Amino acid sequence: MPQFGFYPSQLFWLMISFGILFCAMQFWLLPPVAAIIKQREDKINALLNQARDLTQQAQELETSYQQAMDIATQRSSKMIQRAHDEIAAKTAHQEEELLKHLQENIQKTQYGLKSRQKTVLNNLEKIACTFIQTFLNVCYDLFLPEKELQIQIRKNIKDVKNVQ
Repeated sequence: MPQFGFYPSQLFWLMISFGILFCAMQFWLLPPVAAIIKQREDKINALLNQARDLTQQAQELETSYQQAMDIATQRSSKMIQRAHDEIAAKTAHQEEELLKHLQENIQKTQYGLKSRQKTVLNNLEKIACTFIQTFLNVCYDLFLPEKELQIQIRKNIKDVKNVQ
């Protein structure tokens, strides 16, 4: 088989062809490909750096947001507590005033009832005295002195008061 033989001219032309192809690849074809690969690598590194920076900024923003929320929560809690305390104080004060006012009204009413009770009892005493004198006079033709009747009526009224 002649194609497997060793021919020096084929070896020479193989070396020349390989050398030309190697030089062409080395100086004309590979540099643009290497430049494109370098550009892509630089772009990927730049994007990675930008992503790291943006991630760091996002974390810083989240931290500052959380701090702001904590401060706002504390402030609102203090404001709510202060409002609650103020309302409790006002309510307690109004409750005290209302109790005082009610006690005053109760005392005035009790005093008024006592005075009316005295007036009613005095009027009852006079009416009872007049009624009994008239009754005894008309029915039995008897006359009792007013002083005696008043003493008896007062005694009966005291007994009724004691029962109540």
